[in-house]
Amino acid sequence: MLNADRDPDRRCYVDDLVDGLMRLMATPGEVIGPMNLGNPVEFTIGQLAELVVALTGSSSKIVYRPLPSDDPKQRCPDIGFAQQHLGWSPKVELRQGLAKTVAYFEQLLRRQGPQTCPKRIDKVAPGSYQPNAFNRSEDPQEQA
Repeated sequence: MLNADRDPDRRCYVDDLVDGLMRLMATPGEVIGPMNLGNPVEFTIGQLAELVVALTGSSSKIVYRPLPSDDPKQRCPDIGFAQQHLGWSPKVELRQGLAKTVAYFEQLLRRQGPQTCPKRIDKVAPGSYQPNAFNRSEDPQEQA
């Protein structure tokens, strides 16, 4: 995990992002311009990695590397425009979002087995990767 103790980051849970996008699409035409939809709550990549390891029960080790010289020191989105015009701000906290994500993939693995979830995409044999493997539907017609 590169730069895990010093590299600030933030993540926005997909439900929050979709909510923001839906609100944006429903705005009147006079609301224009760039709009940040993201989560301004900052944490380090190290904190994220430790939380993922804890929530998954993984035995993975976190490896620390030097921060690249051209790496941005701050990545915090200004969501003021979205708050003002959409009444939007993210609701799902990091731990809650990761817990939901872990639960989803655990359920998927129980239902479909680990063969549908390659550990590393670069280790998958050519032609064997199934992009719809994570589709929630069990109906093959809906996955096409």
